[in-house]
Amino acid sequence: MDHYKTYSSEDFVWDKYFRQWVLKPTRESDEEWNNWLAKNQDLRLRVQQAREIVNALSVSEHSLTKLEIDGIIQQTMSRLSASSPKLQRRNSSIRRSIVYSTGIRVPAILFAFIVLGGLVWFFTAPVNPQKTDGSVQTNLPLFQEGRLVEKSNFTEKPLVINLEDGSKIHLQKGSRIRYPEPFAKNLREIHLQGEAFFEVAKNPERPFWVYTQELVTKVLGTSFWIRAYDESKEIVVKVKTGRVSVFSMEGNKPQKKRTNIRERQGVILTPNQQIVFSRSEIRMVKSLVKEPTIITSNPVFQQFEFEDRPVSEVFFLLKKAYGVDIIYNEDLMFSCPLTANLNGLSLYQKLDVICKAVESEYEIIDGQIVIHGTGCKS
Repeated sequence: MDHYKTYSSEDFVWDKYFRQWVLKPTRESDEEWNNWLAKNQDLRLRVQQAREIVNALSVSEHSLTKLEIDGIIQQTMSRLSASSPKLQRRNSSIRRSIVYSTGIRVPAILFAFIVLGGLVWFFTAPVNPQKTDGSVQTNLPLFQEGRLVEKSNFTEKPLVINLEDGSKIHLQKGSRIRYPEPFAKNLREIHLQGEAFFEVAKNPERPFWVYTQELVTKVLGTSFWIRAYDESKEIVVKVKTGRVSVFSMEGNKPQKKRTNIRERQGVILTPNQQIVFSRSEIRMVKSLVKEPTIITSNPVFQQFEFEDRPVSEVFFLLKKAYGVDIIYNEDLMFSCPLTANLNGLSLYQKLDVICKAVESEYEIIDGQIVIHGTGCKS
C-alpha cells in the first residue's frame, strides 16, 4: 500500500479499494487499513477528510426527499458554473468513475451531481480539523435554506452536541448525525447512524424528527434513546420522558415518505416504553424497557411502604411513579389489602411481591402491565 502515501484526499475519494473499506468494511480490510494508518500517522487527517466525503456521498435513496434532490441539483449546477477549469476538466473522468463505483445506491446521474458538488465544496471550503474532544464536524454542501452539518464521535465518551433550538444530543461512540443549520422554520430534522440520547426542547410548532435507515421518530419535546448501528440486527427506541411516535419506513417510496409518514399516527411510546425493530423480520415490537425508572419528582409518588392499603391504590401509585399503565380487574381486586415495604426495589421486583401477596400474576403486553388474578380470599 505504499502508493497511498502520495494520495491527496481527493485521490482517496476516487479509489475503489478505499471506498469499499469505508462503505463495506471487512475484518481483513479494517486490519490492513488500520495497520497502514498506524505507520503513517501524518496522513490520518487526509484519510479522515476522504472518509467524511465518501460517507456524505453514500446517502441512500430513502434518506433523500424530492425537495432535497432538487436543491442538490440546483445548487450544484450554480456552483459548477463558478468552479475552477481544473475541476470542470475532471468531469469526464468523474463520470467514468461513477459507472464502476460500488456500495453507493443513489442513481448514477444524481450521484454525479452530489459528487461534483462535494468536490466543489472540498476544493473551496476550509479544512475541518479533528477537534480536541475527538469529534469531527463537517460542513457539507447546502441543503435547502442552510448548510448540512455532520458530526461524528470517534472517542470513548459520549459527545454532547447543543443544537440552536436548545435541544441537546449525547452522541455515543462510533455514531454520526447530520442536520441542517439552521433548522427549517416549521421543522427540526436529524439523521442518525449509531446511538444517541436526545433531550428535545419543547416546541409544538416545530416537531422534531429523527431518521434512521428503517425507522422515523417524531417528538414535540421529550427525552429518549435511539440505537441504530448499521451492523446491528435491531433498532431500539426507548423513551425516558414525554411521548414519541415511531414509524417504519418499509414500503414507502422515497419521494412520498415524509408526506405519508406525517399523515400517519405511528406507534406511540410513553415513558419507560420501547420499540424494538427487527431488520430481518421487518417487525416492530412494543414493550417496557429492561429497567423502568421513576419519572416523577413528586415525593408523594416515591414512597412505597404500605400497611393494609387496597392494592388498587398501590397500582395507582406505581402508575404515577413510573408512567406505565397497569391493567387489572377492579371489581375483583379493589379491596385486596397489601402490607409491604417496597422501597429500594425495581418496578418488576415490586410487582413480584405484590402479585405474590394478592395471589395473582402479571405480564407485559404492548408496553402495558396486565395483572391476572381471581381476587382475594374471603
